[in-house]
Amino acid sequence: SFPGSAWECIKSTGVGSRLIFQSLSEGESKTLTPLISYLVFLLGLICFILTFPTTAKAADIKVAVASNFTTTIKQLKPIFEKQTGHNLILHFGSTGKLYAQITNGAPYDIFMAADVKRPKLLVEKGLAVSESRFTYANGRLVLWVPESDAKAVFNAGNIDRLAITNPKLAPYGMAAKQFLKSQGRWKQYQSKLLVGNNISQTYQFIDTGGVTAGFVALSQVLSKNHDAASKSIWVIPVSTYTLLEQQAVLLEQHEHKSKNKKSAQQFLEFLSGTEAINIIEKAGYVVGNQAKDLNGEKAKGHK
Repeated sequence: SFPGSAWECIKSTGVGSRLIFQSLSEGESKTLTPLISYLVFLLGLICFILTFPTTAKAADIKVAVASNFTTTIKQLKPIFEKQTGHNLILHFGSTGKLYAQITNGAPYDIFMAADVKRPKLLVEKGLAVSESRFTYANGRLVLWVPESDAKAVFNAGNIDRLAITNPKLAPYGMAAKQFLKSQGRWKQYQSKLLVGNNISQTYQFIDTGGVTAGFVALSQVLSKNHDAASKSIWVIPVSTYTLLEQQAVLLEQHEHKSKNKKSAQQFLEFLSGTEAINIIEKAGYVVGNQAKDLNGEKAKGHK
């Protein structure tokens, strides 16, 4: 016998099945002829396949995510899980640390970096699928000085302690270093730096008042309901640092390989879809055609 959901499916499938159940309900026959029995069996088999519980195919997809994307991925997670039945298991950290974990065999299915460099290196090492690599977001670096005019404070040099993410581990940290160098301020602030292991920690340094100011992602301050137009947030010109192009890639571990490959591919497809892009853009990132404007802004700044 078929599960109830499949049996209900038979009742609602096609004119033939409706006639069968109509005749049965009218009491014309209590015994199905061999032909009708065969037809019902075929319909039932088809419906059983179509209505087989999706949980049987559900997968746990392990995703290594750059810290700056924490709030945004948490918004995307329930939508994807509801649509597919799969479960996203998220692991956060700096791009550099996550990359090191992956090269040392961490069984992640997907790597969502905050740069292009590491996903590309993983492809070159044979640890990721080349054709799966794509840009899911472009980030913006900001200087955040709570309750003050960020740009004015920076220009005046009135910063006692400055938070920055480790440039060796995090692209946003490297971007901040590049900006400071472009302004001739890198050496000046060496003794005043408080360095975070990842950008989430850097944000906490500023939010708790441990420093005067700090460099974080625009998406972080927006996620905490800060007004992007506020003077306390200075969006740093992209002409002063390497574009924060963030790429995702499907991983291909030797021991873990292919177990969740199709499910992981589903998530990458979701990530590049319209619904996800709208959420990513609202979070403060630049995606798709808007990225061309960002490139234009950078090129203009170099003229």
